[in-house]
Amino acid sequence: MKDIHTCSYYCDRPECIKAQRDDLRERLFADEAKQDAIDNILQRLESWGKAYPTDIFREITDEDRNWLHETRPGLMDRIAAGMGRHMYSQIAKDIAALVEALESK
Repeated sequence: MKDIHTCSYYCDRPECIKAQRDDLRERLFADEAKQDAIDNILQRLESWGKAYPTDIFREITDEDRNWLHETRPGLMDRIAAGMGRHMYSQIAKDIAALVEALESK
């Protein structure tokens, strides 16, 4: 006669204990890996705000802006657009990676 068995976490059969251990290990490491991925992505996103500290890259003044517009019309707009495209594409990649990490196991 075959033994019919429905396992739960209260089962003390050796093969069930091993299966429970393996299941718990997989869940634990999956959560840790996901959290590590999320933390890395959030840290990278936060670093964007610190990439150009104002003590080194001072804020542009109205005088600077006016001089640039007068001497190099459109240059500041092109620089700003290029920087914006670069930042937004990187942030989009980081957000996509974050979504992937959240949706994974």
